Amino acid sequence: LIWTAGRLVVAGPDTHAFEVDPRNRGSCAAIRFAPGTAPVLLGVPAHELRDHRIDLTELWPRRAVAALTGRLARSADPAAALEEFALARSSETGPPDPLTAAV
Repeated sequence: LIWTAGRLVVAGPDTHAFEVDPRNRGSCAAIRFAPGTAPVLLGVPAHELRDHRIDLTELWPRRAVAALTGRLARSADPAAALEEFALARSSETGPPDPLTAAV
């Protein structure tokens, strides 16, 4: 989950190197999830996101994403705020698939 240019982007699992478009390069804050965790937290199977970069608004209601992006924009440390969000969300969603975590 990447916070960049005022928006949240979901980076799915990659099967090859991904080059960032020069127009999208700049400062960002991001969080990488342990294997099997992102599908539970985001509510989307990993294979649907494979090799894609999409706005979180394509997965979640705009109001929920706007609240989170507003929180990150107001934060002195967006990376810490993103981590706090992920920890809070994980307490609401439950654990990842144990088989995926074991692999």
